[in-house]
Order: sequence, then C-alpha cells, then structure tokens
Amino acid sequence: MTETQIINTINKELASGSTKEATIEILEIQGYPQTEIDKAFALIEAVNTPKTELPTQELPTQPVTPPTSVIETPQVVPTKVEPNPIITAPTAPIVNPTPVSVNQEQLPPLHLENSLPSVSEVSKPNVETLPPIQTPTFVPNQVEMTSIPPFIAQQETPIVPPTKSHTGIIVSLVIVFLLITSGVALAYYKQIGPFKVNQYSENSLLSGLLEKSSSIDTSTFSMAVKLNVNGREKDAIPFVPPVIDEKTKQQYQNDVKRMSDIAYILQSFKYEYGDIQGYDFKTKKYIITKSVPYPANLSGIEGIGKDNSSSGYFYPRAGTTTSSSNSKIGYDPVTQQLYEYKPTEESKNFSIQVNFETDTAINEIRKSYYYSATSTIINGKIVTFSKDSGYINISSELPDPILVTLSNYLKQISPDVSASVLFGATLDVKNLNSPDGSMSVSADGSFGDLTYKVDIEALKKDKDYYFRINKIPAIISSISNMKGQWIKISPTATSTATSTDSSYGYDPITMFSESVSKGDEAYRKKRTDFINTLKSVAQLADKNKLFTFKQNPKKEKVDGRNLIRYDLSVKKEAILPFYKEISSNPEKYKNIGIINDPGLITYLESKEFDDTFKFIQDNTFITIWTDSDGLPAIVEYRMRIVPADTATQLKNKQVDVIFRISVDNINKPIDIKVPNDAKPIEKIREEMNKNSGFGY
Repeated sequence: MTETQIINTINKELASGSTKEATIEILEIQGYPQTEIDKAFALIEAVNTPKTELPTQELPTQPVTPPTSVIETPQVVPTKVEPNPIITAPTAPIVNPTPVSVNQEQLPPLHLENSLPSVSEVSKPNVETLPPIQTPTFVPNQVEMTSIPPFIAQQETPIVPPTKSHTGIIVSLVIVFLLITSGVALAYYKQIGPFKVNQYSENSLLSGLLEKSSSIDTSTFSMAVKLNVNGREKDAIPFVPPVIDEKTKQQYQNDVKRMSDIAYILQSFKYEYGDIQGYDFKTKKYIITKSVPYPANLSGIEGIGKDNSSSGYFYPRAGTTTSSSNSKIGYDPVTQQLYEYKPTEESKNFSIQVNFETDTAINEIRKSYYYSATSTIINGKIVTFSKDSGYINISSELPDPILVTLSNYLKQISPDVSASVLFGATLDVKNLNSPDGSMSVSADGSFGDLTYKVDIEALKKDKDYYFRINKIPAIISSISNMKGQWIKISPTATSTATSTDSSYGYDPITMFSESVSKGDEAYRKKRTDFINTLKSVAQLADKNKLFTFKQNPKKEKVDGRNLIRYDLSVKKEAILPFYKEISSNPEKYKNIGIINDPGLITYLESKEFDDTFKFIQDNTFITIWTDSDGLPAIVEYRMRIVPADTATQLKNKQVDVIFRISVDNINKPIDIKVPNDAKPIEKIREEMNKNSGFGY
C-alpha cells in the first residue's frame, strides 16, 4: 500500500470520531507495516503542528517613537536614515540595516543622544556569540515589530554580553529525558521495538499460527470437552425446522419406491444372472459354478410388473404407496414406464438408469454404507446402477434436519446432566525417536443421582512407559484392584507376551500396553505428514477467507497470561469454494479424512443448509488466543444447543458444549522422574491371572 492510502485511511478514521489508538489497530489488521503507519502519523502531525513565531507588537503609525527610557524623539528632517553601525559581541558580524521606506511620507532619521563606545572600549569577556539581528519592515498604519531594530540602543552604557549560565544545560537534559520517556511510552503503546506484539490478520491467521507452531519443541498440551445444562440466555431460541409441503413429501415417497424397486432387481440378478457362486466343500471356498447372461430387458424378470403391496416374498420396500398404479415393481411411479435398462459388456454386466425427484433421496443414497461412486454413478438426479452396485436403502420418511434430530435427543436428557473429559500431555514433539513426556486423562460426570470419576496418569522415559490408575468406577472390577500402583510397560516385555502368552488376547493390561506402543509408533511416523497437511488446509482456508473477525483483536489476561483474543465467525460464502478446492485432491488430504463427497456439495448449495447455517452461526462461538510472540495459546469452540419447547424438563434451559485446547510452557525443559515403586507389566498380569483363577 502507498503512503497516500495510509494517510487517507487515517484522516477518514479520525474524521469519523475514531481515536488514534483504534485507527492504529485498524491499520495493523488491514496488513499495513508498522513502519509505514508511524511514518504517516509523523507526516500528519508535522503538517498540523503550528509554526512558532516571535510575539509581535503594534506600533503607532505617527510618529514612530522608540522606548522613552532609551531614546528621545528626534527632529523630523526629510533626510535619509543614516543608522550607526551595530556593535555586537566579538566574532559577531556587522550588519547594516536596510533603509526603511513608507508610501505616504518618509520617516525622519533617528539620532542617538550619546554615541556608542568604540569596540576597543568594550571589555571582551569570554561570552557566547550573539545571533545576527534582522531589521524589521514597517508597514503603513500597522507596524509589526518582529525583532528589535539594530539602531535602537538598550542603554547608554556599553553593551556587555550575558555571562554563561547552567540553565540551558538543565533545560536540555529535561528535554532529552522527556523525549526518551515519550519514546518508550510510544513504543509500548504501538507495540514496536522491544514491545512488539505479533498480531495476525484475517488473511494469515490459520497459516500463521501453524507456521509459528513449527517452532515449538516442548510444550504442555491439554484438551478438554465439557457438557453442562445452564440457564437459557436471552438471545437463545430453539431451532424451528422449515415446513415441508405435501408435494415434497409425495415426491420423496416416489423416490423411496424407486430405490426399493432397484434393490429388488439387484437382489434378483445376484442369484439368477451373471457369475453364480457355490460353496466347494473340498476347498472350503466359494467358487463360480456357472455364468448366466443378463436379460435383454426387464419385462421377463420374475416379479416385474406385479403389485408390490400384495407380494409378501419380494424384496421389502418400506414406505411405498399402496396405490396399485404406483406399486408395480420395475415401473416408475410417475411415468408408469419400465426403468431404462440395457445389458452391457456382452451381457456380462448391465445398467439401470433411474430419474429421482428429490435431492434428499440423492443425499441418502450417497450416505448409504455400501454406496460406491465408481459402481453407482450419480449425475444430478439421474442414478445409474450396475452389477457391482452395493445394497442401498434409504429412509422411508423424509429425514429430519440434524438440528431437529439433536433437539429430539435432548428430550431424554436430565436437567442435572454434566460431563467433562480432560486430556493433558507434556511432550518433546521434536524428538521423534523417543520423545519423553507425561500424559493424563481425567473424566467426571453426573446423570442425576449417578456419578463417576476417572483419573489416569502415564509417563514415558526413553522406551519405557509407566501408568497409574488413581480413580476409576469400581464396576470395572478387572482393573480396579490396581488403583494407586505405578505399572511399567517395556516394549520387549510386550512383544514377548504377544508371541508366547496364550491368554494374551484376553489380557486387558497387555492389550492396553500393546496399543499404547503401536499408537506412539504410528504417531511418530505420521506426525510430519499430518502437520504438513494441516498447513496446506490452513493456507486454503486463509486464501478463501473462511474465517472473519467478529471484532478487532484485543488484549486479554487469561489464567495469568497476557494474550491476544480473536473472536471468529465462519464466512458462509467461503465454505463451498473451500470444500470444492480441498475435495478435488482427496489423496493429498486423506490424512485428515477429507473425501470427495458430491452429496455434501449438493447439501451446501441447498436451502436446508441456508436455514441450518444461520442457526449454527448464531449459536456457535469460535475463539483463538495467542501470546505476544504469535504462538497459539488457547483454541475454544463453544456450541449452544437450545432444546425445543416440547422438552419440558429443559424449559428455560440450554445445553452448552465446550471444546478447548490449551498450549503452555512452550520450549521449557522436560524432566521426567521415573517412579521407583513401579511394577513390571508381567508381574501385574500374573497377579490378575491368579486372582481370576486362571493362574497357578
């Protein structure tokens, strides 16, 4: 940005009533460099600062009278002014005054009563050089004296220059002190120099945070999930689903009937046509016993054209209409024509093309467990099935929006419910070979009169693991007797138990130790790829401006830490382009579970999503805190779930779900102390076997 643009922005903000501090924050958020902002303010302040002028004195126009204590009024003689030479301190230049002329009448020359002493008569003390004196200009009717005329003597005695004083030095020191103090205050206020604070803009928030995170070697990490029932806030309102008209309901029922017909045809083909499999008792495997070409059309298939409502042995189709004109198997319920069918690959395969009426049915097909985009081709609302299409079933009734489903679930929740889970860890994330660290898991909950608590600690030192169960419900009797005991898990002991202990598959302790070891190894192998994938996703999110600031970032103290708070909102218009771009390369983003789901794209373009998004936007709160170095400190996501009025037990209540991640003690040394009383896992397993009656 140019300097002019910055100055225009400053003038605009100041004119609108903004303070200088608010204007600086706005410019920083817009991405202007701090140096350019300071320079622009300096230019504006220089222009607006009035110039210092000497005081003026109005003199009478007729006549011009010098101070009475110094000179007497001379005779008015129309002659040229002949001033005496100026006497200054040594080394001062002699300046002849400029003759003064007026337009109306010429002023008389001025004469001193006593002539000034010569230079030789003046003593020569060690004095400072006086500045040159300028001659004033007289204007008729209004004479301003900007300096003392050189031809007016202050006294009749010789002029003695002032002696040197320490006042100037003291004033200079005070000014220097004030300048330094003001500079420090300005640096602190503008967060520059040693007080500089790294602050992100909307275009660099996520990618900047991940880039900064790469400098973290050690840290204390915690992740907490909490669910509580609280009093309903004033702006909290239940989600009201859109009213579905009867036409839409009937269209969906037609789609249910179409999908039921296709399911019946596919099931019939599986056992009558194509490669027919049978079980070979000799090889104990299924083998192809014969191959039957697929039929030329659907009319010859058993059951096609029959009334589905009166057939008890055909493939079940929940939700189909009972009208005889709409229930014929293999016929479209609206056109009353057979579905478009043809054999392919020399009758070794086939294709059935069906035109559906609703986007909801298409989305249901895509969400089906056995749906495959390669064997079941979807083009808009036209779906083509083949022999490789899997079993697909859709809901017999229009599915409720997810918020309605969630609201219905809340009808079963007690107003006394609460739950929380906290996972904490202190790790050396850069030492991938054998990172030392500590971990903990704690959980507690209340379901009215039923409560529970869980507290487990774990340590890792070199290649060995240690864990201790502090709290656990007594109902888990198989491991509750180990409470308070540190247990050591060695990789060598784990591998030995896996290969030699016949009861390993039923040993929960050994299974836990094996899973911990494998999980740690998998994390170390995939961590780099996972972080790189997240960085790429963050860059795309910033590029598409997926998140915007609800308000300007502000400083805040949280848990004794001075942090910068960012309140975010999701930009609806950016969701679809962001997902399209990221889902176009599913292989690149497979580490975070990104898939190419055309059904999701269809949903993001639907009115249902518009209604749902507005409610979610009003009831979700995303906040990120960073420290002064720009490192992530806290990430919090809070969702407010407002029950429907039919949930009478939650009247005037709301359910708050909070997900929070915290990072602290960044790049501080980690010192893991190995517990001295830890028992080897083999010893614990032996004691458990004896206690269960399987040991000796």
